[in-house]
Amino acid sequence: MTVGLPQPTKCRVRFLSIGPVRLEELVISFKVFGSIHTPYLKGVMELMDHTNFVENLGLVGGEPVTYSWDAGEGRVFSGTLYLLNLKGEQPEPGLRAQRYTAELIGKEFFIDKQNHVQQSFAGMPAGAAIGKIHGQYFPTSLSVEAQGSSLGQQFIISSQPPFTAIDQIRKTPNWGSTGNPMYFRDFDRSRLATLEQLIAGANGPRFIQKATWGVDWVRDQVEAQFAIIACVSKAQGACQAVAQRGAMADIAATAIQENKVFDIRQKRVVLNQAATKLGAGITGFASSILGAGGGGGHGGQPNYGTNDSGRTNLSQTSFPSHPSAAAYAAGIGNGATFIVKVPIQGGIDLQPGGGADLRLVPPVGDLEARTSAFSGMYMITDICMSFSLDERTFQAVSIFSCTRNVRSALD
Repeated sequence: MTVGLPQPTKCRVRFLSIGPVRLEELVISFKVFGSIHTPYLKGVMELMDHTNFVENLGLVGGEPVTYSWDAGEGRVFSGTLYLLNLKGEQPEPGLRAQRYTAELIGKEFFIDKQNHVQQSFAGMPAGAAIGKIHGQYFPTSLSVEAQGSSLGQQFIISSQPPFTAIDQIRKTPNWGSTGNPMYFRDFDRSRLATLEQLIAGANGPRFIQKATWGVDWVRDQVEAQFAIIACVSKAQGACQAVAQRGAMADIAATAIQENKVFDIRQKRVVLNQAATKLGAGITGFASSILGAGGGGGHGGQPNYGTNDSGRTNLSQTSFPSHPSAAAYAAGIGNGATFIVKVPIQGGIDLQPGGGADLRLVPPVGDLEARTSAFSGMYMITDICMSFSLDERTFQAVSIFSCTRNVRSALD
């Protein structure tokens, strides 16, 4: 890294190896992925080999790949992933070089495949049960930020892989009125928290979008590391046109729901909530549209379930809170959602489940507002830390998908 004027998208590779073998001279690009939807990290490494060096390593899979790069000022991004798959191809006919793409994954993936859980968690809070399984099988620390209700008196995990067991526990109890528990791995640790907690606790640096950089040369030199290089809106998992900020289909389905639960021990319906409008995440403009007319019948999304009161009290299961939890999740997934690219110098400390404050430019022709109405703090759902050792314009960047509740976007 050159000392002098700021170079926000440049990085310095400090260390890169597979096992004991250094790879800095072979690497073309390196990416690490984190998400609130997966309990392990993933990675992709591209190599260019002119001397048949990689082939002579005799790689079989599972070898540790240790990486470390920095963006100056002591900010280092480092870790270890493991080789999952290696593909080689000749880039052009007649050249002796071989291009390799290595798929990498966290150690937790292999541990999950090698173990089965056979345990009883009678009367234990769900968060404590998940913490017990995690601590027994996985080496990373787990931050338990939500406990959930008790699992009942006869909750047994029978020969399930650890991640499957944790997922089974995660879906069983009541996590609160808008509880959607997320068990995932960030770049430092594992976390168990609800969507509501992640949204409410989102905190991070401010990134700035400008129509033109360089007008104020001194100020722009300082702010360049927090520049928004690109920002694309996203709805239902796909990138959209600039004017389309979200999708309302799922919100409409969850705005009015019913909820019925049949108790197999008592052989009768113990919960029978008619289709009603829900308030969690459905307010302001969305409420005025979706609430008009009130709806009827079975609502936009029926919810039916069975419960055994001999094992678990109804208040401790997810059934009573499921409609409002579904409405909150729909508000998150279909609210203001963006894919954002920022320089590595500003984004090196970002985390999945963390936050980023986006200062977006207003629509063209809006001379009254200095920033868009969609500016504000967002929770990061997925993120990629990336560097490329070639002469492209943006050599090292953080690319992340972020969202916030529809309540914030429409009120």
